[in-house]
Amino acid sequence: MRRRRGWIFIETIVSIGLIAAVGSMMAISSASYRRSQQRLSDQQIATHHAESALAAWQTNQPLPPGTRIDLIPQKDATLRWAKVTAQYNGQTVELFGAAAFRESAGDK
Repeated sequence: MRRRRGWIFIETIVSIGLIAAVGSMMAISSASYRRSQQRLSDQQIATHHAESALAAWQTNQPLPPGTRIDLIPQKDATLRWAKVTAQYNGQTVELFGAAAFRESAGDK
């Protein structure tokens, strides 16, 4: 019976090691999940800012802070296309949209 005690001790140590390995894998995956959720949330907020900027540009309203609109040059067009760039917490989103061409003092 003395031989059996040695094997039980070894099996116990191996079991504790496996439990520790599984626990550490769960902790790592949980931290990764939280980081990806935060990035997704930041990207959704940046998308909302870009959409708000595009809607403001289309209705001749002032742009929200932190957004930029680059007009895409076109010849003889009734619509003017724009690339809207918005950033939030390190996440950058670009949207494209169009609005009716309005001639302003700067366009003449």
